[in-house]
Amino acid sequence: MNEARKKQILLGLVLALLAFFAYRQFSGVGAEIGSLAGPYGERSGSLLAALPVIPSIPWDRLEASPAGYNPKGRNLFKYGRIKPPPPSAAEREAMRKARLAEEAARKKAEENRLRQQRLAAERQKESLKRATAPQYVAPPRGPAAPAPPPPPPIVTFKFIGYMGPAENKIAVLVDGEDFYLGRVGEVVNEEFRIVEIGFEWVQVGYTNPLFADQTRRILMGE
Repeated sequence: MNEARKKQILLGLVLALLAFFAYRQFSGVGAEIGSLAGPYGERSGSLLAALPVIPSIPWDRLEASPAGYNPKGRNLFKYGRIKPPPPSAAEREAMRKARLAEEAARKKAEENRLRQQRLAAERQKESLKRATAPQYVAPPRGPAAPAPPPPPPIVTFKFIGYMGPAENKIAVLVDGEDFYLGRVGEVVNEEFRIVEIGFEWVQVGYTNPLFADQTRRILMGE
């Protein structure tokens, strides 16, 4: 179809619209037209002013080629959830850091789980090893050695003083009605030895080697 034919069709449509508007306008006021005083009355001017004005037609726009179809454009016949926009660079970086942190935490948890399993296996192995190891049994002891006999008592002696010079004192001991005299190192009554003589005491030991480390101090008048 050429351009002239398009213009004729469009002009015919415009004239048809004007005729429709004029019919609607005059059909409602037909009775009023007959009651006018004359053909040049004021109401006739108002009716003419009410006629629609023919608009100017932009022929240059009709000659322009129509816009092409965009398959990615908005479709009124499709509805549903709107697809969110792609994340920004900052959001992508935050998601990447969160993903790395989650992977690191998962890796650490897996390492801890493996370490706990390894420690539990080692403890079980060590416990089984102790349970199956031969137990040491001490050899039976022989009869205990008899205790040494106690030393003879020295309490029967009484120290009543000493004689002689201070550098060479002689202790005087009494046992019942018997008197014994002795310097340091001398034997008294065959079982005892004078170890040391003081001013108010005498230290008495034993002649038996089994009791060589045992002595008894007897105070004067005790």
